[in-house]
This record gives sequence, structure tokens and C-alpha cells, in this order.
Amino acid sequence: MVMLKSTGNDPTLVDHLREKMNRYFTRTRGEIRPGVFRMERLLSSLDHDFNNTTVRVLVCGTNGKGTFCAQLERICRDAGYVTGLYTSPHLISPCERIRVKGLPIGEDDLLFLLEKCEAAASKSLPDATYFELMTAAAFLKFHMSKTQIDIVEVGLGGRLDSTNIVPLSFSVITSIGLDHCEILGTSLEQIGYEKGCASRRNKPLICAETNPDALLGIAKATVLTGSELIMSGDPVQTAISILNERHNLNLSNDQVSKSLAHYCWPGRTDLRRVEFAGNSCDVLFDAAHNAHGMAHFLKNYTQQDRNLTIVFASLSDKDWQDSLMLLNALNAKFIFTACTQNPRSVPAKELYDFFINHNLKKRSDVLQSHLYFESIPAALQAAFKKPFELRDQILILGSIALLGECMDVLKVSVFEKENS
Repeated sequence: MVMLKSTGNDPTLVDHLREKMNRYFTRTRGEIRPGVFRMERLLSSLDHDFNNTTVRVLVCGTNGKGTFCAQLERICRDAGYVTGLYTSPHLISPCERIRVKGLPIGEDDLLFLLEKCEAAASKSLPDATYFELMTAAAFLKFHMSKTQIDIVEVGLGGRLDSTNIVPLSFSVITSIGLDHCEILGTSLEQIGYEKGCASRRNKPLICAETNPDALLGIAKATVLTGSELIMSGDPVQTAISILNERHNLNLSNDQVSKSLAHYCWPGRTDLRRVEFAGNSCDVLFDAAHNAHGMAHFLKNYTQQDRNLTIVFASLSDKDWQDSLMLLNALNAKFIFTACTQNPRSVPAKELYDFFINHNLKKRSDVLQSHLYFESIPAALQAAFKKPFELRDQILILGSIALLGECMDVLKVSVFEKENS
């Protein structure tokens, strides 16, 4: 089910839009059909001609790519440029995936674009997936909006991803980890190669990864593509230098600092004050949905003297066992739940049983405090049950699908912090 927020339109129209959007979302849901040639066929039916004056950045990475996209988009937007941003997946509404000048497109606008892309696909790609239609819709929206800078997040891997059809000014790799191994390969070298192939001849490829095996795969990819590999510990600053020096943008240091202080990437180290079930508490949302991301989260998170309640759920194709072993280091009450709107969700009881059986503390008082609920609303009711003190905090961690469902139940606006 797609969760859409009302845009103030007639309720009958909103229901109609929601029904239509669900039809697209369930189209070959969960099926991945790699191959850039498929997008070539779809875009040719749309008579899509990329505007060569637009600066385009393609961003890959196991983790961190969304944050990079959000930071660079905010910097360019604050400098006065018309920006297009395409990311995935969404938290609550698919409209979040396509943004122009920082704003998600409207539901009716997205429906119009998807209908147009579906009509084109009926001629050249009748089995087009939801992601392929969304990607085509994003490119079409950017073209119609005459964007000056498009920042595009790769959906999966890089070499065969639908987004890799876009002409590039430069590309970025934020990190390499073992994820989607059934598709991308079982080693860091193989995954590095797949992501490194999202680059172009004589165009920069900014790389923040330092693992030798991953770099070996990336190096092999750059030999094939002919791209210019640039190693950087600060990919955002490197990207800014390229935009200023090679594309005549005017991004000043002062303006960049202000933008980085105010950018928003919802659901990633995203602290909100939430009122629910008669109680109020600080809630930190973070989509640490694999062990690589969880390790990064824990490296930067300080528990101090907080009383923690952790709400956790995961999809079955993620290394959730390793994530839970890492989370075991925190002194917290755990509440396990399931992403009820995703068929790949791990049952809450399975998460609970694994954690109890592998809990290193093994104290009965600790073990008895942990709970599980297959229903997210029930899990949140339990998390907010007690009166909270100022130092108390709830962490909602794991699947992006979990964060989206929790935000919807808790009535947390996805872009509240961006607009504040």
C-alpha cells in the first residue's frame, strides 16, 4: 500500500489518486530487471532528449548516498540554481522521490507523469517496473522544469541500474558494503566494480571508499569506462570544487557552510519531538537497514545516561542478524515489530527469538523487558507507554519501510525540519 498525504484536494479525488498510485506501486513489486537498455527503449518512446546544458550528478553507495544527495542539492538550491533531486525509496509518499527546488512534486503531477510514461512503455517496454516508470517520470519532470542541476541517486548497484542512462557531469561513490549480494556479487571487489561502472569517459568519479578490495573493483571499472578517479575523504567538498572549476558555478564557502547547517535528509539521524499515546518523547529515526549502516550509526551515536527504547524491524534480504549483534552493545529496551506493508519483512517473533538467544547479557531482568509485536501501531503504543523523563529517548531503527510506517502512525511530517 502506498501512503499518501492529502494535498487539500477534494476527498474523492484524493482517494482516486491513492488508488491509481497503488496500481503503479504494486506493478512487478519486488522484481528487479537490470539493464540500462530497458530505459533506452522507454525513453526513446517518450522522445526524451536530455538537455546538454544541465549539470548531472549520479550518486552510488551502499550507505550515505542519500545524505550526499540531500547536502549537495541544498547547497546548489541555496545558491540560486534550479535543482532536480531523484532518490529512493520513499518514507510515506512516492512524491518524495522526485523534487524540484527542494519540493516534492504533487500527487496529481506524479500521476500525470506516470500515466504518460506508462503509455510510452506500452509501445516499447510493456513490462516496465515501478522503478523504471518512476525514473522516467523523474527525468521527464526535470526536463519540463528546466532544471539546471540534477542530482540522481542510484537505486541498486550502478552498472545496470535504470538511472545509469543519464548523461553525466560526474559521479560519486560514497561507500561500499556487502548488500544486495545476490545481485551485485559476494565480495567488495565485485560490488565496487558494479558501482564504479556508473561513470563516464573523461568525467570525474569521486570516491570516498578506502577498502583495498572495493578500490580494486572500482579501479577495474574505471579502466573500462575511462573515467577520472578522484579519491576524497570529503566528497561534498570535492563535488563543490568540480562544480565551481569545471561547470562555472558560484558556490562560496560561507554559503556552503550555511547550507550544510540546514540541510535535511528525513529518516537519517533524524531527531524529532513526538507526542503519541498521551506521552511526549524525543524520537531518533535512522534507516540503518544493514550492518554497514548500523556500524556507522553506532560509531556516531552516544548513549550517555539516556534511558533507551529501541523499535526495530528489518526486511529478510538484509543482514539483520549482524545488525542486532551490533545493537546489543546498547543498554536499551528492545521492541521488535514487522513492516506490515512489505512482504519481505522478517516476522517480529523471529527477530525477538534471535535477539534473546544471542543476547550477551543474558540477565533475566534485561531479557524480560524486551517485547515483540507484529503490528507497528501496537509496538509504538508499547514504546510510548511509560511517562518519559527529559533524558529518555526512543530509537526507531532498521528498515526504511519501518520508518515510513512509524512516521505515518505518529503523524510526523517527513519534511517538517526542511520547512522549519
